[in-house]
Amino acid sequence: MSTDLYRIRIVRVDGVRRIVIFRVYNVYYVGSHSLPQHPSFFVLLLTDPLTYIGAGGASFAVLESPFNEAVTLCQALSRAWMTKHSHEYVVRMQIQSDSYQPCTIPEVVAGQDMFVYSRFPDEDKLEQAEYEVEFTDAKWMEHFKEGHVWQTTSFDVL
Repeated sequence: MSTDLYRIRIVRVDGVRRIVIFRVYNVYYVGSHSLPQHPSFFVLLLTDPLTYIGAGGASFAVLESPFNEAVTLCQALSRAWMTKHSHEYVVRMQIQSDSYQPCTIPEVVAGQDMFVYSRFPDEDKLEQAEYEVEFTDAKWMEHFKEGHVWQTTSFDVL
């Protein structure tokens, strides 16, 4: 069993431009752990078990995706594979300049380690930022829908 590191919220999907706007929340406050800094995070995010919480709190699953049919989890977790292939899936990742918010949970601000569970209601208190991610092909992002929310163990592979 793995520890979730981030909460992901799909803010906007533009299939024509192959862009997804993700709001990423840090939910793992241990040491210097912070928000993702490399496009490899969003490539690895494509391997997530595709179970989401949609609008209204209803959960649903997407059982297959083109990425999971093309790439194994072992490949995506390999630094060598990611170095060679990540650009084949993500063209660019850009943090929206005005979107960063630091954590304001008093225990974390005081330096205590903390893990935030999936039903934590105060997202506005979590360290967060919006990322604009451009994919190389719309098929890699076709399962993302505006309003989807889930927590993930994905991380910066590179």
